[in-house]
Amino acid sequence: MKRVYDFLFHLSRNNNKPWFDAHKDQYLQAKKIFEDFTAELIDRISAWDEYLASAKPSVKDSTYRIYRDIRFSKDKSPYKTYMGAFVVPGGKKSPYCGYYFHLEPPQKTALIGQCMLYVGALSKRKNFDFLLKLFKQARAEYPGLKLVAVGKGKEKYVDQCLKQLTDEERKNVFLPGQIDNSQLRYIYPLAKIFALPSLQEIFGMVLMEAMYFGAPVITSRNGGSVTLINNGVNGSIVNEFRVEDWMEKVRQYMDDEKHRTMIAENARETIKESFNWMTLTRKMINIMDGTYNEQH
Repeated sequence: MKRVYDFLFHLSRNNNKPWFDAHKDQYLQAKKIFEDFTAELIDRISAWDEYLASAKPSVKDSTYRIYRDIRFSKDKSPYKTYMGAFVVPGGKKSPYCGYYFHLEPPQKTALIGQCMLYVGALSKRKNFDFLLKLFKQARAEYPGLKLVAVGKGKEKYVDQCLKQLTDEERKNVFLPGQIDNSQLRYIYPLAKIFALPSLQEIFGMVLMEAMYFGAPVITSRNGGSVTLINNGVNGSIVNEFRVEDWMEKVRQYMDDEKHRTMIAENARETIKESFNWMTLTRKMINIMDGTYNEQH
């Protein structure tokens, strides 16, 4: 059922036909899992509910279509962001009471909307001060933008950096502290932009995580970015720490949804194809074999 939840979570953040079509296989897998669950639900309830056992509904009659009827609705989102099953004799259109199961990700969060995301230490080495300068300019151009900076830093340094913001800007900076890696996978997809302006970065595992989970990356030139990113194809690398240089990339992501989606999808494919553990293990074995053969 976790796979169903994950699909619905991402659908709720990308409720549009191009995204759905690109992830149709994931939808069909989630649909099959939920239908199998519903079939088992019907059988188990029937074991002690004689009324239901006497007229078992089919799975098809107990579940709902993912497509919304938007003809007379102000909300033109084409898909439902939940899956539900109504188990009752006669199926979901029955006038009788029955058993209803509903699975839906949470809809209300400070991260929904226009979100710039950062994950890492709030420190000088990670250039937290520059991150806030970038956010300040970005919010001037995109008033709905929020900054979510996940991580910890020395209180004195963080407070000093935050002084450059107005009270209104500060209200739209969220500092949740450290978040467990198992939960970050649900945060990355919410970001319109993942910004990593590090002064020094040996590799940057957060870059891999952000790219894999669909957060469009803008980062400084560092060991990780030059290894992972094909500039302009699966992310953006900015060579200097000039706010206007970074804003050029911000505007591309904020103003062009098609471009942003392309970047995110290419980034995910890069990590899946070239930087998963199996691929890295094979590369390491090949290197070791080559070294061994040269020595013998």
